Parts: sequence; structure tokens; C-alpha cells
Amino acid sequence: MATFIHTADWHLGKPFAGIVDPDKQAEVRKERIEVLTRLGHLARKRDAEFVLVAGDLFDSIQPTKATVAQAFEVIGQMGVPIYAIPGNHDHAGPGGHWGQEFVQQQMAHLAPDFKILLEPQPVELDSAVILPCPLLEKFTNTDPTNWLRGDWAGKVAADKPRVVLAHGSVWNFSGADLDDESEEHRPANQIDLDRLPSEELDYVALGDWHGLKKLDGKCWYSGTPEPDRFPKGEEYQSGRALVVKAQRGELPGVLEEPTAQLQWLRQAFIFDAEQTPALLKEMIDDLLEGLGQQCLLDLELSGELNLTGRAELDQLVVNLEALLLRVKLNQAAVKTTPDKEELLAHTEAGGNPLIESVANRLVEMLDQGGEQEALALAALNQLHAARKDD
Repeated sequence: MATFIHTADWHLGKPFAGIVDPDKQAEVRKERIEVLTRLGHLARKRDAEFVLVAGDLFDSIQPTKATVAQAFEVIGQMGVPIYAIPGNHDHAGPGGHWGQEFVQQQMAHLAPDFKILLEPQPVELDSAVILPCPLLEKFTNTDPTNWLRGDWAGKVAADKPRVVLAHGSVWNFSGADLDDESEEHRPANQIDLDRLPSEELDYVALGDWHGLKKLDGKCWYSGTPEPDRFPKGEEYQSGRALVVKAQRGELPGVLEEPTAQLQWLRQAFIFDAEQTPALLKEMIDDLLEGLGQQCLLDLELSGELNLTGRAELDQLVVNLEALLLRVKLNQAAVKTTPDKEELLAHTEAGGNPLIESVANRLVEMLDQGGEQEALALAALNQLHAARKDD
């Protein structure tokens, strides 16, 4: 029996360009380092003999020296041997960092128990055999597990569990969890699980898909231990690691463990006469309860608001952007339509001919549609807010 941690897709050094505030951006990057400490605690708590990282330890093939040094300092403190393969983001091809002198020095000095496996050949440990399938380029049309269809099985211990370590998409499941801010939208590095010598294998530890997914009793994606994107569906789960108990010739035992600190949340809302910005605020308050400033929110809005509702929504967004690490706001489908009372308050401003004249001109522009309508709405919003403040 071998007990180990399966994790993947750490993406250390990821820039998180969608976060505008540099301090908040740094906070999110920091959590990708901090989660390694939590993985170390988990490994010791579960008496894991080693940790497997199924690719994309770094976000690119050229991480900064500061990222490298910080990463291996924390890795060295995890207190358990770690075996990793390069993925498509941190592949081991030309121009990559794994062969650079600085990286090798940091690995040796700060994390002597860390091993990057660059060769597709068995690595025999005391309690298991690791079968690494490293990526030597970002995209390959060759199945990275092809070598496992060779004659390796007779050359390793017959009584130790055999664990595949691979990174890529699998047939009939592309791992396309990428959101609209991601650079990659093509399935690549495809692994054909049906062609693996299943009887010779006891667990397949996969990386690339950032969510947790069980493909069958032996094959799992662990997902990233700290989420880095908004979920695309209710079934999507990330921010976990897997504790695996593998035994030769038996189905493995797999336990899901939460490891995330940050919460990437989604909220959709349709405005109408009853569904108001005040009600949206209540829903978001309930969603964020107890989570503090450790949240990022994807806010998908649609429907119709009057000028007062529009001003309330704008203030809500300002408050959320100040509080949360990020607000990803999609409000293109929100239509602002001044109601009759709001228009009369400006077109018949009670002794203020300048405001009346401006407001009446803006109402005329509303009827023209297109760009003129958009300009008029923006101006009416400003006028409404200014007079409300007065």
C-alpha cells in the first residue's frame, strides 16, 4: 500500500491580469504560494509518503527568479518528497527553465526532496513505481503516455502499485474549462486512456483540467489546489487535492480534501420592477457572508432599471470593487430606461430653465436611438445623480 497526495496545476507566477488593483493582484498570487504550505500540512496529516504534481507547477517556461526562489523555499518546507512532471505551461523543451543553472541551484539548495521527472521511464520508490509522462513542448500531437504501451512492466517490482503521472486532455473529455480570459481554447496533448495497459496500472494522476474530475476508478484529475478562474457550471469543483491509497492489483482509495483559501463566486441577476438593486445587494451579502475579502465575484446582470435603480447599482458595484479582490462585471444586457416621474423631475425642474432645457434636449436624443440614445442616457444618469446629491 502506498499513500500519496495527487495535485496539479499550481501555476505559480500566474499574473492574473484581470485584477486591476496591483495589491489585490499580489494577494491572489500569494495564495498560490500559501496553498503549498496547506498541501504540506495535508500530506503530514494523512501520513502521505510523497506528493505527485501532474504538471504546470509554474505558469510559464520563464518564471521570474523571485517566483522560483519563493516556490522552492516553500516546497522545501513541505516535509515530504515531491515528484513532478512538466506540463504544457512549464514544459521542458528549448527555452524552458528546468535546465537553467539558477533553477537547478534553487532546487538543490532549497528543496532537496523535490524531483522533476524529465524522462519517460519508471521511477521506483520504496512503496510505489512512478510512471512519468513529461511534456517536452507546449503542444504535441503525440499521446504523452505512448511509452507505457511498451515492455516496461516486466522491469519493475511486481508487488508495488504503478502510478502514471501525466498532463493533458483525454479522449471524449477535452478539459476545456477555460474561461473567456484564457489564451488556449484547443484540446492538445491528448491521452487515450483506452489504449493504456489498464491491468498493469493502479492509478492515473492527471493534470491540465483545473477542476476535480473522476474519469473512472483509476483515473482522476485533481484540479488546481487554489482556484484561478470562475466556474463555468455548478458541477465544476476546484481548490482540492486528492489523498490516494494505492495497492497493486486493486482499485485505489481516493479521498477529496479542500485546500483553497480564496472563493471564486458567480451571481446572475435579472432586474425588473420587483428584482431591484437592493434585492441584489441582499443576495450578494448572503453569498459573501463570513468570507470577508477573500472573494472574487463574477457578476452577470441583465434586465431593466430606471435612473434611480441605475444609480443604486453603480454605487453597489463601487462598494463591491473596494471590498472584494475582484469584480468581473458583465452588465451589457442591463437597459436603463428613465421612468415618467424621473423625466418630469428634470424637464419640469420648477424654476430652473437651464436644467429644463438640457433635460428636454436629452429626451429628444433618447428618441433618436443608437449612439445618441447612449449619450443621452449617460448624461441623464449624471444629471439625476447630481440633482439627487443637491
